[in-house]
Amino acid sequence: MTRQSIQDDLIYDLGLHKGEDTEFYLRKGFRVVSVEANPALAAACAQRFAEDVDAGRLTVVPKAISRTPGVIDFYVNDHVSEWGTADPTWAERNDKRGATSQKVQVQAVTLGNLIEEHGIPYYMKIDIEGFDRLCLEQLHEIGVKPRYVSVESSATSMSETFGLLDLLERMGFTRFKIVPQHDIRQQVCPKPAREGSYVDYAFASGSSGLFGNEVPGAWSDLASIRKKYRRIYFDYAMVGTHHGILRRLRRWPLRPILDRVFHYGRSWYDTHATW
Repeated sequence: MTRQSIQDDLIYDLGLHKGEDTEFYLRKGFRVVSVEANPALAAACAQRFAEDVDAGRLTVVPKAISRTPGVIDFYVNDHVSEWGTADPTWAERNDKRGATSQKVQVQAVTLGNLIEEHGIPYYMKIDIEGFDRLCLEQLHEIGVKPRYVSVESSATSMSETFGLLDLLERMGFTRFKIVPQHDIRQQVCPKPAREGSYVDYAFASGSSGLFGNEVPGAWSDLASIRKKYRRIYFDYAMVGTHHGILRRLRRWPLRPILDRVFHYGRSWYDTHATW
């Protein structure tokens, strides 16, 4: 397993959802392995990208990432499709927010299984509600390290995010970027391209955006990233959607003022890492 080489033309999209990111990766010329546990979403994407599947450019894996293969419970959210999760505590949290779920049983696969079958990717996007850390742990256990990874950061727990950073450091990642997700639609593909082929692409809200050498901003060391996240979580504590002290004041005419003062609290973030 660990003697495999990185496949420079391969991307894993863990959390396919409606195919927002997979479409971009395919148009850039990469081969893609996309994993989606929600049966309806996986089937819809297999149909949407049927030509790419038939050509061998895309593999849609209609399974959940789990600790062991087999059948597990998955919670399909009734209100926010992105909030589907295999973590019952996340489903309970969503339910308390008024976003109820339906429990279904789905097939599960480990990252070890996927990599053994499809190879080590150049880039791995991880966005599977509640199990992002599990993905990194499995990579660490089998000694596999893509050139680039991205993971979604918690919008409520600094300790959870710092735990992910510590794990990335133990895995050997040395350079990091924090990408705000609220302005993904403003990202512009660089020309000439620094990853794959150039495409004139408009990113949809909720997509992960650019990756690898094309991610905006400078790469930073872990200490700098920790410092920035401390500021982000301070702003969350002030104006965060669910727990911010001043969240009820984020309406006109105070909202523009609060957004300027606590501007990091207006978004959720992805952490990108490389070595």
